[in-house]
Amino acid sequence: MVKVSYILLIASIFILPPYIRYIIKRIIFYIKLKTICWKKGYSVYLRSAFSLFAGIRGKHSDLYIRTPLAIFSVKFGGSLSRSMYYHFIDETRYSIKDMRFAFAPGAGRDIQYQEKSKPEYDFYSGLADSHAAMDIVPIFIMLPYPKDVTFGPFRETLSNGNDIGECYFYSGSGFLSRLKQL
Repeated sequence: MVKVSYILLIASIFILPPYIRYIIKRIIFYIKLKTICWKKGYSVYLRSAFSLFAGIRGKHSDLYIRTPLAIFSVKFGGSLSRSMYYHFIDETRYSIKDMRFAFAPGAGRDIQYQEKSKPEYDFYSGLADSHAAMDIVPIFIMLPYPKDVTFGPFRETLSNGNDIGECYFYSGSGFLSRLKQL
């Protein structure tokens, strides 16, 4: 019985930290977002209680920010590790290269990108009819941010505000900076 508890303790030491980091980063982001929106007089609406922790594979927006000029419809994605690479191929496919366990120099060259599918995001569902007349700005926020994020056939590195077809790409801090400038 004692051996099992030690095994569980050791396993949790290696398994839980990425998830804890993920949750803490999202909570800190949300607190900063609410502070900026309160100062500017904007409204923030979470789609559900757990949408703050949603991932890249969900179809609908996770939160909405109403400003006087537009509504930002936000979808979250994120990385469990700083040593992961993301590549958005198109609106329905992306790939990940996970370098968390490549410890030896040069070992990462042998690791291949793993292609995954995602739905086309629906940035317009869940909005009230009163918002229909306003401009809807679709936003994708990568938080926590991985090592690198690229897009398209030439693997162009994405930066804040880049158009990736169905939405505009931002890091968490980049989006907060954009809101401050409005």
